[in-house]
Amino acid sequence: MSLFGKREEKAAPTATSVQPEASQPVAPAPRQQRSPAAMNPQQLGRTLEARRLAETKLANTEESLERLRQQQEWLRRYSEVQLSLDQEKVRLSALTKQVSSLSADESALRRFETFEAVQPTFLRMRLLERAAAQNRQQRLALEQTTKEQQAAWGVQQKIQQQAADCRQQAETAYSQTIERVFQGLELRAANDTFEREIAYLREQLRLIDGQRDSLEGSMREHTADVERTNRRIEALRTERQSIEMHERMLKHGEAILLLLDRLQQIELIQADLRARMDEATRRQDEENELLQRVFSQYREVSDEIESCSEETKRQRIAIQGQTAVKLLERAMSLKNRLQMLLSAQSLWNKISIGYTLIEEHTQSLNAQRLLIEHTEANVAALETETARLARLCHEKEYTYMLSKSQDVIRLRSDLHEGVSCSVCGATHHPYHCDSMLEQSKLIGEFKSDFEHLAVEVKNKQSALSDLKIELAECRGRHQLEERLLSTLRKRQADDVREWHVFSSLDHSFLDCSPTTNLEARQAMLRQLIENTTRDADNAQKDLERFNFHRDAINELTEKLQGLERRKSELVTRLNEVNTGCQVMASQVERLQQMLDGEGHHYSQTYSELDKLITIPEWLHAWKESREGLKGRVQQLLARWDELERRIDEEQTQLADLESTLQGESGLHRQVKDALEALNSRIEDCQSSIDENSNAYKHLLGQVEARALFAQAKNQKSEAYQAEQAEQKTTQRMQGEIEYIRGREENYAQVDEQLSADLAMERSKLDHWIHNFNMHNPPVQYAELEDVFSEGKDWNALREQLKQVRLDHALSQARVDMLNSRLIALQAEGGRTHVDEDEMQASIIAQRETLEARRDEIMLQIARLTIALEEHEKATTPPPEGLA
Repeated sequence: MSLFGKREEKAAPTATSVQPEASQPVAPAPRQQRSPAAMNPQQLGRTLEARRLAETKLANTEESLERLRQQQEWLRRYSEVQLSLDQEKVRLSALTKQVSSLSADESALRRFETFEAVQPTFLRMRLLERAAAQNRQQRLALEQTTKEQQAAWGVQQKIQQQAADCRQQAETAYSQTIERVFQGLELRAANDTFEREIAYLREQLRLIDGQRDSLEGSMREHTADVERTNRRIEALRTERQSIEMHERMLKHGEAILLLLDRLQQIELIQADLRARMDEATRRQDEENELLQRVFSQYREVSDEIESCSEETKRQRIAIQGQTAVKLLERAMSLKNRLQMLLSAQSLWNKISIGYTLIEEHTQSLNAQRLLIEHTEANVAALETETARLARLCHEKEYTYMLSKSQDVIRLRSDLHEGVSCSVCGATHHPYHCDSMLEQSKLIGEFKSDFEHLAVEVKNKQSALSDLKIELAECRGRHQLEERLLSTLRKRQADDVREWHVFSSLDHSFLDCSPTTNLEARQAMLRQLIENTTRDADNAQKDLERFNFHRDAINELTEKLQGLERRKSELVTRLNEVNTGCQVMASQVERLQQMLDGEGHHYSQTYSELDKLITIPEWLHAWKESREGLKGRVQQLLARWDELERRIDEEQTQLADLESTLQGESGLHRQVKDALEALNSRIEDCQSSIDENSNAYKHLLGQVEARALFAQAKNQKSEAYQAEQAEQKTTQRMQGEIEYIRGREENYAQVDEQLSADLAMERSKLDHWIHNFNMHNPPVQYAELEDVFSEGKDWNALREQLKQVRLDHALSQARVDMLNSRLIALQAEGGRTHVDEDEMQASIIAQRETLEARRDEIMLQIARLTIALEEHEKATTPPPEGLA
């Protein structure tokens, strides 16, 4: 009967009674690593659809995050423009105040600019007057200085001649002193040389004497060392004789140590084989017990397979007639429609705000156009009036200037009312006067009329300038409003084109014009979103119910597959355990054979050691301590080698000491000869020193040569320096006299040139005053002097006024530009009022929610991807080499 033929059989099989079925392999199969579980088609389809749905959610979430980032960027740009506008308004206010504060300085500058053309001439004339006066004073002072310098120069020439005579006498005495000092220094240098040589020879004598003493001591020490070395050699030879009885064993010392190691290794191998024999016997008993346990597990798995098959049939009946693809397609289509409706609602809000802004800016543009036309008409009327007043003012100015420069009484003496004028032919002569008082009164009236009319012209021109500036500002705002409206219309056209994408949601969505009912369309979108949301939730519930039953079926199927694999593994395991029992029996037999072979090797090694070792009772010592016997042999071998080495070293040292002693004896004789030669040279040097000292005293006496030479040199230097100082003083005084004469001539030429330049500048200034008084109110020299002596930096004031006006105009332009940018940003964002803090907090909260949702979706995609990769690994066949 086969092993698995009847389940009712209760007997436990053994290694000798169990036989495998014919259909199963007898040889044991190697255990393989368990591969990941593969999914059935329903699970694979559900996983793919779930991942696609998660990817769609992730794309929608990323799109929402991008819209939030765009809103945050728009808010940042809006805040920057608002801050810049506030700062620029503050700066414009400060510049306006500065322009008002400089009005008085501007009037003074216009008065200065009237006389500015003659300022260089006036300044040159004042400068020439001061230069001429200063030149005359310096010329008189130079004449007095010249007389004093000539008298002092004559006295200095006599002093210079006396200094030259003293210098010649000092040079003669210096030459005689040098010759005596040179001879004395030569004798002194020779004595110094001899003294240094004597000191050097005495030092060498002392060193050589010390070397002789040390050499004699070294010779005595080396003689004693030779005697000690001979005694050590005799002692070592005596010690070597005590271990010569083991000489034969020591010659084979390395071989004996190797044989002892081999003997110890054989003993360890025998102990290991005995332990392995015991272990193999124990494992054989364990394999028999394992075989009984595996058979019990096989019967339990078969019962569990039958129960899982019944449960799978019940779950399949519950979902009969339904498919996952249809349910998933319905849920996905409803979710896509809901997402499109939400996007359409957001876009429709933007389009509604765009139509409202376009209507508001169109009305504003029409109002600005009317304002520009009205302002242009005012400018044209004011220009005509200003031109008329300017011509009348010019006529009044001409009449006033003509009456001021000519005698009216004399010119009108021959004119009578009704009589034609010989100049112009007029018969009416309104300006009549018979006395100087009337003439002065008439001129005063002319002046008063001219000044009042000039003030009126100036006011008209100022009003015209302000009106032109206002017209330019209106035109700038109009152009900016047109560009802004064009941008709004372009953006609105883009939004309308994008709206046509959602026309498939409802047939009424094809209409997207300004006449569309915005509120009704918004309510319709809200109703569609609510209905689609309800349908999508119902479809999702149906899909989840179907997935629940299908997951239960898949789990049961996976469990059945696992149980089938477990059943197959148990069959394989039974074969493996049966084969293991047979292997353990053969292993016990092989270990017994190895143990017998190691006993034979142990006997051979013992015989070889017994022939070589000369130590009595060595086997007893080996059994007591294996390392002790090996250490004893090694100590004897090391002691023998140490004695041989030390005897050789002592003999070598003895030879070296005898050679050194012979060299020191020859060196001792050379040192004695050197001492005698040094003493002879010292006596010769001392006699030469005595002879040179007597000659030095005869030549210079008790005075030092260096002191005598220094005294003569100082006298010569003092005389030469005194002569040079007097020469320099004479030359300096002569140069000063020549320089003063040249300065006198230069001052005379400068005086003539300054007089000519001053006359020419005065002529130019008088000619300018005459011409100016002919065409302008009279001016005198004192008035020019007051204007030019104020001490103000007119150029800096002019540049300051120019810069302030320029800064004011630029600041006004920047304010207008920033206002335009602010309106454009409001139009771009579809907001007329912005609460920055509230909007920023809302964006941050929405962004945090969307980022958390994105992380959850990405985690879900990762899990689904891992499940698909495990399915792909499970369904991929293994390579041919591993099959």
